[in-house]
Amino acid sequence: MSEADLLMSLGGDSLMAVTCPLVVSLLGAYGFKRGFLTASNRKVVDKIIVEATMPCLIISKVLPAMNLERLMLIWPLLLMVPIMLLYGLSLGAALARCLGLVYPGASQHRGLIMVLLAFPNTFIIPLTMCLATPGLTDLLGLENIGVDALHQELALFFFLSYSVWLLAMWSIGYPILAGAVSCREWRQKALNPPSIACFISIALGIGWGYLNSVLHIDLSKLAPLLHAVDFVGQPSVPLMLLNLGSGLVETVAEISERRAAAKTTKTRAGTGSSQATQDDNLDDDLEIASDRVEAESETSDSASTTASSKEHEEKKEEGREERSDLFVSKVAVAVEAAPAVARAAAPLPEVVYVLIPFFRQVVGTLLSALIVIGLFRNAMGITNKPLLLVSMWQGAGPPMINILVMVGISGNGEKETAQILLATYTASLLTWGASMALFLYLLQ
Repeated sequence: MSEADLLMSLGGDSLMAVTCPLVVSLLGAYGFKRGFLTASNRKVVDKIIVEATMPCLIISKVLPAMNLERLMLIWPLLLMVPIMLLYGLSLGAALARCLGLVYPGASQHRGLIMVLLAFPNTFIIPLTMCLATPGLTDLLGLENIGVDALHQELALFFFLSYSVWLLAMWSIGYPILAGAVSCREWRQKALNPPSIACFISIALGIGWGYLNSVLHIDLSKLAPLLHAVDFVGQPSVPLMLLNLGSGLVETVAEISERRAAAKTTKTRAGTGSSQATQDDNLDDDLEIASDRVEAESETSDSASTTASSKEHEEKKEEGREERSDLFVSKVAVAVEAAPAVARAAAPLPEVVYVLIPFFRQVVGTLLSALIVIGLFRNAMGITNKPLLLVSMWQGAGPPMINILVMVGISGNGEKETAQILLATYTASLLTWGASMALFLYLLQ
């Protein structure tokens, strides 16, 4: 096969791989439009995924394929997680500092920019694409191991890396967004059911492998139970894609509503400013009237021979207290309004909506390919192609959709995060397929 034919074949296979998650996500968008996959319903679906289907899927995929030898094999995959974290966090900090020099106040979004660059979507869509790519065994030159065995190995690698990313997201990403968190809160977020299921599967897989080598007891005795667990876990990926499509469409709707509200506010700005001017004039009139009353009071007190000097001093003191209270109240109102004015004066610069997709989905993809091919394969001699493929996916893709959940909990930058995720996942319609074609080409 010539190089041109190979590129055409890789492009077609990548397009087929992107089509599967795209169609399911579009069904999720349809569900939002029809009203049965709203924000409240998505929370219920997320709960089902996290508490039930995802742990079952992890157990059914990791447990049968796990042993001590395979665990020692995946160290390059686990090493990619801190490498890409270091890349995203350091680049995000530098980018926020540079933006702060040009756009005053942009540095206040430093934590959000760092998290968006450091945590890519390395699980749901890459796994779906790998499983949906036709002829993947032929493209990787692994015809002898079979499609099912390849899919099982790919799923194992993706699930193991996913558990590490979850731990990193809640132990590193969440504190960056929300500040320091308590040990109890960290345990609740980081030690979630999918992560626990992954750790249990690894431990049981290694233990069962030891029993098999000593007592010759294999997992075939548990085949009916594993089949039932796998059946419960199968809806996990489609449900996550449905929620992804619904969430993105809701983001588009919210952005449209905000823009419409901003236009309405702008049209009313003239009326509001004139009303403010009238209020200022009224305040001036009240101050003038107060001064006149005070002057008349002082004149009356000085002209009257029957008023005592003590009563005169008391009235002056009351006037001073009233003016002081009025001044303090105005200062309090100004101080209370100051943070809101400051926040409104420092929005996220529009250039960030271009820089995040570029550094996350273009530069991140090229960097991960360079590390895996240049370091792991060429320098260290690692030849396991499924492992190399999944390792390259650790640096590609848009930010994790779970970042929106972290932002919602921390209360920092929900609007900006939703808009950036919309921009990155729109760009991913092109970058997913391009990344898949690049990775398969490099593994030829």
